[in-house]
Formats: sequence, C-alpha cells, structure tokens
Amino acid sequence: MLFFIDTTYAVSVFSWGRAVRFIASVRHLTAASPLSALARHRVSPVIESRYEAMAEAATIRIMNQTRGQPLATQAELARSFMARGRGLMGRRSLPAGYALIIYPEWSIHTFFMRVAIDVLFVDRANRVVGLRHAMPPSRPFAGVAPWRGHYVIEIPAGVLAATGTAIGDQLVLDPPLGG
Repeated sequence: MLFFIDTTYAVSVFSWGRAVRFIASVRHLTAASPLSALARHRVSPVIESRYEAMAEAATIRIMNQTRGQPLATQAELARSFMARGRGLMGRRSLPAGYALIIYPEWSIHTFFMRVAIDVLFVDRANRVVGLRHAMPPSRPFAGVAPWRGHYVIEIPAGVLAATGTAIGDQLVLDPPLGG
C-alpha cells in the first residue's frame, strides 16, 4: 500500500494502523473528524519538542518588487520534513499579512485544510513561475515542474488578486532564504 504524506514524498506502509497513527501524530484531529478517535495516538514528548524546535523563529517579509506591493509582513519558514508535511493543516483561519514558505518544494496539496489559500510557486531567482488563486481545501495537487519551482508560498485567499501578482513577477524576501 502506498500512502502519500505530501506531494513530493511517498511512504510505503505495511499496515493501515501505522499510517493512521502517523497521520494522527502529524496533524491535530477535530472532534468532527471521522478519525477523531485516533487522536489519542500522540507523538512522544521528545519528538514533539524536536518538532517545536524545528520551527523557524525569524519573521520573513515578502514584497512583490514588480508591483510594489507587500504580500506578507509575517511569514514562517517550513524547512524540515515535518514542518513541510504539516503546512497549514488544521488552521481555522489565516491572519492578514501572514504567509507560509515551504522550502524547498515545487508542489502542494490542500488535504486536511480548512481554508482556501492563494499559492505562489517561485524559482531560485525569486520569480513567480506559477500561481493558484483561492485553492480550496481537499484538492490533491497544484504545482509546477520540479526543475522550475524552488519553493512555495501559501497566503490567505484574495491576496494575489488584491496585489495584482502575476507569473513573472520578481519577489524580494527579507531576510533572504539561504541555500
């Protein structure tokens, strides 16, 4: 059985039980979820503390240099496997000015998400090479070719239309991403 965790990694699992326990440990299940009974399968405190330590503390600002418009004033960086896999899953809303940068990445899904998002696919030169307006929850895939995209920016729905962001626009990240 092949079970997809995110769009770039697939993990072969030998039993459905192990896969469900992994899902329950990665995301927070709601009471309305059919899997809520599995929420008791938690990751050990040692792993949870490591996961919290993986979060990038620095706030990144994202500016569309081509249009002269700010896209985000408070962006988080998801660089580790766990942080990239979790992404925005389970969040009830996204505040204005917020963004999640998934680095490195070239495709995403919106399974287990509760809100629609705008998505930017960005190359190594910080140029927009793809975008999706208001991608709704529970969609299996959005992305660009792996040799084109270098990272993904997820922002609240409506920001792309409000700022006029288009393919080919130059972005500026402050501070810049390393590596």
